[in-house]
Amino acid sequence: MPDRHSDFYWENMVVQVENTLFHVPRHGFAQSEAFQAMFRLPAPKGGKPVEGQSDRHPIVLEGYKVKDFESFLKLLYPSMESGVSGLNMTKEEWVGALKLVTIWQMDKPRGYAITKLMSMRDIRPAEAVNLAREYRISKWLLSALVELAVNRSELEDDGIEAFVGLKTAFIVRGIYLRANGGRPRACAMVKEKFKEELIEIGAIKKDAAATVDLPLPANKNKRSRHLYAISSDDDLS
Repeated sequence: MPDRHSDFYWENMVVQVENTLFHVPRHGFAQSEAFQAMFRLPAPKGGKPVEGQSDRHPIVLEGYKVKDFESFLKLLYPSMESGVSGLNMTKEEWVGALKLVTIWQMDKPRGYAITKLMSMRDIRPAEAVNLAREYRISKWLLSALVELAVNRSELEDDGIEAFVGLKTAFIVRGIYLRANGGRPRACAMVKEKFKEELIEIGAIKKDAAATVDLPLPANKNKRSRHLYAISSDDDLS
């Protein structure tokens, strides 16, 4: 009997999300330790059907949304025409994909999703803070808080509380008034006021300096396209 190729002999599986069945390659899911553990389970005894091998006996993923799973699959299995870098997904789709790759601890797809979201110009600073907190994006949280603290129009919008909560909104408005819109001073104050959270998420180190000189936008009326690219590994001292 011929040997199965180690890389290009793909097994498929049937997955049910809500009331929809998906027939997908199994290999992409192996990036998740949770799915790897599932795949290692011994086959049921007594001739019982194996979950995932037929429409009648799918692997049921409870508590997830079809639309998020669709976005996740687009990221996991991009078409030849687009590739991951050329995926044309909406902000909502990228967030849905990020949600699942974060839950299932798929580091590489998670990195792609974060990079895409951070490059989107229509994400408000308050929304960026919320996303950074919810999905523990360390390289985004500090820069998003700073951008929020120097953005007068954003701070005058009562809707920011829905994204960041009353306490954070109160603190960043106070930072704006004390820093007078100055970015380096605002950054130092953000690092002081949110120190414990920033250290816990890995955005700054315990011995990080109190001040930082972030690059100013070329046009003061526009957000710097590089602002959200600050990494937790960058030297911010």
